[in-house]
Amino acid sequence: MMEGVSVSVARDKPAYRSDFFYPWQKLSQFPLSPDTYAWDVAAKLPSITLGPGKRFEQRLSLEDAYQFEQEGNYEVTFSTVVSILVGDEDGPFADLCPIRILGEKTEVFSVSEEKR
Repeated sequence: MMEGVSVSVARDKPAYRSDFFYPWQKLSQFPLSPDTYAWDVAAKLPSITLGPGKRFEQRLSLEDAYQFEQEGNYEVTFSTVVSILVGDEDGPFADLCPIRILGEKTEVFSVSEEKR
């Protein structure tokens, strides 16, 4: 959906923060899709169907979005909103959909001259 993937890069010393979107063309769902994910557009959009207990993971390269220019201790967060349709169009959860869930992952690490 239009939420995209947000990236936040923060460094402790010297203090620095940058917040931006991951490049759209690097995402598997490019090009952009409609603003609202609903049953009527689900069949027309690239989608991932998961069975009970299954999971989906998309690996994103930080290098595709950001280049480290200084040494320091960094905290990098990738986040997005996942819109989910549960069951089927006529099922008991149809009126509750889409369900929107925040997906977020943060890593903390150090960048030194030898690592760049």
